[in-house]
Amino acid sequence: MDSIPWLEPSLLLILALVLVSFSAFGLRALSSLGLARARYLVDDGNKKLEPFVAQPAGYIMTLFLLDLVGIVGTFWVGYELLDACFKLETWTIWLILGVVYFVFHTWLGTAFSRGDERANGSRVVTILKPFYVVLRPLTYVLCKVLNPLSASPERRYADADRIEEEFEVMLDESERHGGLENMKGRIMRSAIDYSETTVREVMIPRTELTAFSVDTKLDDALSICVQEGYSRIPVYEGNLDTIVGIMYFKDLVGKYFELRNDDAARDQIVVGSLVREAYFVPETNHIDSIFEDFKREHVHIAIVVDEFGGTAGLVTLEDIVEEFFGDIQDEYDSEEVAIVSLDSQDHVLVDGRTNISEIGELFDVEFEEDPDFETVGGLVTSRLGHVGVVGESICECGLKFIVRAATERCVLKVEISRETPIEGAGPTNDAF
Repeated sequence: MDSIPWLEPSLLLILALVLVSFSAFGLRALSSLGLARARYLVDDGNKKLEPFVAQPAGYIMTLFLLDLVGIVGTFWVGYELLDACFKLETWTIWLILGVVYFVFHTWLGTAFSRGDERANGSRVVTILKPFYVVLRPLTYVLCKVLNPLSASPERRYADADRIEEEFEVMLDESERHGGLENMKGRIMRSAIDYSETTVREVMIPRTELTAFSVDTKLDDALSICVQEGYSRIPVYEGNLDTIVGIMYFKDLVGKYFELRNDDAARDQIVVGSLVREAYFVPETNHIDSIFEDFKREHVHIAIVVDEFGGTAGLVTLEDIVEEFFGDIQDEYDSEEVAIVSLDSQDHVLVDGRTNISEIGELFDVEFEEDPDFETVGGLVTSRLGHVGVVGESICECGLKFIVRAATERCVLKVEISRETPIEGAGPTNDAF
C-alpha cells in the first residue's frame, strides 16, 4: 500500500512546531527563573537545575538552536506541504505560516510558561539536557565566536534591571527560609527602591506643616518651638505658598538671650528678621538626589513645591533616613501607633495617613497604583467621591474599610477587615 504523500511532511511540520513552542517556553522559563535564583535553588537542594547553573550560556544557546531548527522546519516544510496540497499563492502560504508560527511561538510559548517558575525551570532543564549533550560541540563554538562580538546569553543576566529583580527574589527566598532578619531585609529593600522614591512620597504634607508668619513675635515663636519641639520652622508671608525662609531655633534662642533684659526691644523683634534662606525642591525629585543636595548645601530641611510653584510640603533629612530604617522617634515625638490590631491581625484600626502599601503588606493584597492617593484616607475619599463621614464604608481588594473618625476635611481613622466585596456593590453606611 502506498503511503499517504502528505503524512511525512505533516509529521515533520508538527515536530518543527513543537520545537518552536518548547524553545519559546524554555527561554521564557529560564529568563523568569534567573541565574541567581537558580544558583540559590541548587544550594537549597534542587539538583535538576545543576546543569543549567554549571553551563547557563550553553543551555541558552541550545534553546536558540532548537528555535532556529523549528523556524526553518516550519517555513520550509510548511511551504512545501501547503503548496503541494492546496496550490495556494506564495503570499498566502507565507501569511498562513506566519500566523501559525506566531500562535505556537508567542501565544503557546507564553501560555506554557505561566505558573511556578521553579517547576518550569526544572522541567525545561531536564528535557533540554540530552539536546545540550548532543549539540554541545556546536554551542561551545558559537558561544566562543559570539561572545566577543555581542552580549552572550549569559550576560543577559547582568542587565541592571535583571540584577535588581534577582536581588529581590533572593531577599524573598532568604526571608522565607528564615535566613534574613526582617530589619536587614527592610533596609536592603529600601536600598533597592531608594533611587525610585520621590520626595512627594516621604514629605510632610502642607496640611500638617507648622509654620510662622513673618510678623510673629519673638516670644510667641519661642513658645511654639518649645511646645512643638522643632529646631527649624518655615516662615511665610501672607500664606503658605509664599515661604520666605527657614527660622532656626538656635537663632531664636540667641536673639532672646541677647535681649532678655530688654522687654521693649524684644517685643519689636519678629521672626521675619531672623530667617535664613530656604532651599526649595520639586515634589517629583527623587530622594537620592535630594540627599546629595542636602550634603552639598549643608542643609537638613527643604520646602517642597508643586508644578505650579505652590507649597506642597516639607522634607527633612530625617524623613529620608527613615526610608531606610523606619520611623525614628526622638524625645519630642509622641508615641502614635498607626496600625492597631483589634480582635485579630485581620481586623485593624489605622490612621487615615497610613500609606496604602503598608495595608497591602499587612493583608497580603496588592492595590492598583493610583496617582490620586497614597494613603488609606485618600483611598476612602477617592472611592466615596467625598470626604467620608463616620460609618461610611467601601470594599476594595477583598477588604472592607469603615470610617471611624473624620473631620470636614479628611478621614482620621479607618477600621479595616477582610470581606469579599459584593459584585457591583457601592459605598454603604455602617455606623456603630
